[in-house]
Amino acid sequence: SGGVATRTVQVVNQNGGLRSREVTVTSADGLTVTRTTDVDGNGVVDAQTVDARVLNGDGSITRTVSEFAGDGTTLTGRTVRVESADRRVVTVTTDANGDGATDRVVSSTEAADGSKTLTDTSYYASGAVAAKSVTVTSANGLLSTTTLDANGDLVNEAVVANATVLNSDGSRVQTVDVNN
Repeated sequence: SGGVATRTVQVVNQNGGLRSREVTVTSADGLTVTRTTDVDGNGVVDAQTVDARVLNGDGSITRTVSEFAGDGTTLTGRTVRVESADRRVVTVTTDANGDGATDRVVSSTEAADGSKTLTDTSYYASGAVAAKSVTVTSANGLLSTTTLDANGDLVNEAVVANATVLNSDGSRVQTVDVNN
């Protein structure tokens, strides 16, 4: 109906009774996929996942994956991934338990020179920072530096410098320096 695609996968026991059932419905434009699962074959939906992509006017893409209890309304988790138009900036925000609060944000940025910065921040339910790490990696991947605030006090407890040298004979030497 209207270009919507539905796929049903059922697993049956040897006696012919339903063991589990998964129904996947894809919207006509392919941007939204809804999956309902009956994990125990009792005919009642136990979980639902909605995976929705939005192609924004500026060329960026927002993908939201929402997980619900069987009733389809009780949120049990949500992940939002935003990718910039040039695909150099990606931010993933996670609500791991469906309470509406952000539990983690991971952001990756690629600079014009090819180097990358990865920032990973975890949050308490109150919204305060629980921990944060920032890793900067060179374009060729041979050099990286990670700073770590392990307890959210805005003080770096550790700085890890990692350098790899490629030798002419094909061997490599890796040096890791940890300061705390």
